[in-house]
Order: sequence, then structure tokens, then C-alpha cells
Amino acid sequence: MTNEEWVKRLWSTTAVIVVGSSLLGSLYAWKADWTYSASMLVYGACGMFSLLRLRSAIASSRSASHPPGAAPTHPPADASATIPGALDWDDARWSELRGGYRVPYDPRPALAKLEQAADAPAAFEELWNELHHQGDVDTASYAAVPHLVQLYAKHRQQGVNTYSLLGCIESERRAAHNPPIPTWLGAGYEEAWRRLGQLALDDLVRTTDASLTRAAMGALAIARDLPQAGEILLFLEDDELEELLTQYRG
Repeated sequence: MTNEEWVKRLWSTTAVIVVGSSLLGSLYAWKADWTYSASMLVYGACGMFSLLRLRSAIASSRSASHPPGAAPTHPPADASATIPGALDWDDARWSELRGGYRVPYDPRPALAKLEQAADAPAAFEELWNELHHQGDVDTASYAAVPHLVQLYAKHRQQGVNTYSLLGCIESERRAAHNPPIPTWLGAGYEEAWRRLGQLALDDLVRTTDASLTRAAMGALAIARDLPQAGEILLFLEDDELEELLTQYRG
């Protein structure tokens, strides 16, 4: 018998005892003799015994479900948000980074707006403009990636924007004319994309929104080293996809 079944039986037994005690109390209330007193003592003792067994069974059930040292079934919402290797917020190198225009750009003010959920669309508009320009990305683009993933893991907002911008940065990073990721950003960047793939899988299970589904599928394809498929999902409009399929079908 499982702990849960044992607990249910104890609850039933206790209920019977309580009801029985009440009925006997009603029957013998008019007689102040030893029969009434003895009956109440017996039922009271049985009730106490059952309650003690019930408490023990509940404690055993909880111990079995959550043994000492076991990880919680549902970790905190932001437990997966910290990315090792992400550039520290107060690192002096932020001021040396360059954006898509090949000029110095510090993305921290825009990222801070996303953290505070203050005018997120405007913050993303700035990031789109500054981190990417006509196919060009640079070190500020790479440094922003882990922080954008952390923010999405924490708040789960602006999913389409997040997946699309990160997909754009990663796609353009592969172009020969863009600089490689600096060694000191490489670990954080790689881990960010691994985490983004996990977030995309989670979104695909949970969402029914068509735009988010498509963006998550595109990001997941890129994360799994299928950049062409990812770009098609992320950046082609419906009419462009239809034209592409028409050409393919002949």
C-alpha cells in the first residue's frame, strides 16, 4: 500500500471514529453513568491513536517525495538565467565594444530598460539599430547575447524580438567580413546559445502563438547548427515562403 493510500485510510478511520463518538454521545447524554464515560474514553483513545498514525504517515510521504539533499522539482524561475562567461555588468571593456556601425556602442542602458520592463519595444528598437547594420555585427553584439538570453529566461517577455535579434546576430557572425568573437566572450556566447535552445524548446511546448512558435523554431534550428533553416523561419515573410515553395514544387 502506498503512503497516499495509507493516509486516505487513516482519514476515513478518523472520520468514522469522530462520527461514532458523536452518535454515542447523543445516545448516552441522558445517562451520567460509567457506560457513557467508558465509551468516550475508548473512542477518544482510538481517535488519538489514529491521528498520531496519520501524522507519521504524512511525514513519511513527504520524506519519500522530497528526500534530503534532493533538488526541488520546480527550480526558481530565474535559476537558469545566470550564464557563466557573460561580461560582468561593471566590466570596463563595455566602453571599448563596437556595434553594427563599427563605432563604440554600450548596450547596457538598453538592456537595463529591458530588465526593468521599461519601454521594452523602444529598447529593442535601439538594440536592433545599434547591434546590427546592413549585415554588420561586432563585439557589442556578441557581448549583448548572454544578457539578452538571461533577460528572456527571467521575464519570458519579448520572445519574438529576442529570438529574431539573436538569430540575426548569430547568422551575420558567420559572415567572413564580421570579426570573430573575442576569446574572453566565447564561453558566455556559446553557453547563451545552448540556453536559448532550451528556452525555445520550452516555448514550443507551452505556446499556441503562431509568431512565437515560428521564432522559437528558427532559433532552435540555429542552435542545432541548422542556420539556413533557422533564417528561413525567422526572416522570410509568409508570401516569400509561399513563393519559395511554389518554385520548389515547380
